[in-house]
Amino acid sequence: MDAFKMPATRSASPSRRIAIVGAGAIGGHFAARLALAGHRVSLLARGATLEALRRDGLRYQSPDAPEQRVPVEAHARAEEIGAQELVVIALKSQSLPGLAASLAPLLDAQSVVLPVGNGLPWWFCLVPGQPLEGLRLQSVDPDGGVERALPFAQVLGGSVMASCSCPAPGVVRHHSGNRITIGEPAGGVS
Repeated sequence: MDAFKMPATRSASPSRRIAIVGAGAIGGHFAARLALAGHRVSLLARGATLEALRRDGLRYQSPDAPEQRVPVEAHARAEEIGAQELVVIALKSQSLPGLAASLAPLLDAQSVVLPVGNGLPWWFCLVPGQPLEGLRLQSVDPDGGVERALPFAQVLGGSVMASCSCPAPGVVRHHSGNRITIGEPAGGVS
């Protein structure tokens, strides 16, 4: 697995369709950095955060730049977004079981799912050959619904090294760190 620094500015690479599920501190940080790099970013949000994003856009504060209003699309339902190339799951692990089935419209056969939530992911015991293979983590996937909704074959593992906060709905403050390590859950190269 390699670590890379998330882009701070627009890149020369082609724009990608990216959905971020969860518009909190880490989801907002991902959304801002990817949108500022030129990608088409859609945020799946709810409540006061959804209202603020629709009204004001994503307000992003960072040590290396003054507050920016970042152009993102904000939606309440996955059906409004459609299939994406990359789906970043930026939720607390315990929130995913109640939402996983509703994320199906974000995925097609080529979509990549990148969970970046806290704690062990639902797929941890699905990795072939490891000692816990075949067990189910009841706390993060009690009935197997997450595994059914988000196919293991389309998942990349992610570990975020960034300190961020949400001082208000639709506002993300990046304090320090800007790295993510991404890799195949079972090792290997893709």
